[in-house]
Amino acid sequence: MLTRYRMAVVCQTVTEAVAHAGGLLCDRSLTGWDVRVFATRNDDGIDNDLALRILGAARAESLSEEPAADTLLRAIAVSESLYRDDPVVRRWVDEAIGEPLIEVLAWDSRGKDMRHVSIPVSRAAVVFVDHARAAVGCDTGPSASEPYCQWRTGRIRQPLPRPNVLTTVNGG
Repeated sequence: MLTRYRMAVVCQTVTEAVAHAGGLLCDRSLTGWDVRVFATRNDDGIDNDLALRILGAARAESLSEEPAADTLLRAIAVSESLYRDDPVVRRWVDEAIGEPLIEVLAWDSRGKDMRHVSIPVSRAAVVFVDHARAAVGCDTGPSASEPYCQWRTGRIRQPLPRPNVLTTVNGG
């Protein structure tokens, strides 16, 4: 059975997710990830599902009880303003930050204590994001990279095993 890593995107609206994290959403889905977008409110009169389908993502109706309960969840992208203003989202993201395998990224963050990263967007994703932005009526243009603050890397650093070296005597 093939398992797919999961990415959760937590935002106020789907338009916000497409505008700020569309390239990341598309690139992760193109590489086989299961990408879900949880929006706290709906955009009026906009076909959000079309934009998500263009990016290879789907809508999540709710957040899981605990991020650790989803054993394949490996990445979270969140709106920093939503994290700051919504206590439920803050608690959920804080629990994810405590998990060693989950990468946590935020857009719209101005935190000085955080690591700022720029994640490159593939050429294919730039095209898909351009169409998704048109679907939601977003006027920002495509970009070759997207800026984030990285709250947690999600990678466990372990020492590399010492390689077994086979040698022969007299070069034979």
